[in-house]
Amino acid sequence: MFTEKDMIDILKGYRHIYLNDLQVIMGYIQLGRQDAAIEYIKKISRLMEAESRISHISDYRMQYVLIKGYNRAKENFIGLDIDVDGLSDMVCTDEDYSQIENQLNGYIDDAVANGYEELHLRLLFNGKVMLERVG
Repeated sequence: MFTEKDMIDILKGYRHIYLNDLQVIMGYIQLGRQDAAIEYIKKISRLMEAESRISHISDYRMQYVLIKGYNRAKENFIGLDIDVDGLSDMVCTDEDYSQIENQLNGYIDDAVANGYEELHLRLLFNGKVMLERVG
């Protein structure tokens, strides 16, 4: 089960990521590259929309696992999009959480190793939870 410390760690991660994003935007503005600043803001907005879909999952522990993955991807400059449509009522086991976290970390490690800027995944539930790469 996740703890208050885990939640604080997530919040610290968000703060770090968004401060970095603000520094990038500020840099573009200082260089007179408003078009680049606007595109960067649009990119952040798209990623935030994708991440907000996690809230449709009723399983808070799975939300936690996926949010950790989003933070890890952001720290590695990877845009992560996870399709979770139709999974609002899934029921997971401890093994499921561990499996999804390991798969997610593996996909992120692969994206970093291969220089991918974006990663598209789908979370599936057919009696057992699975995470698969899309595209």
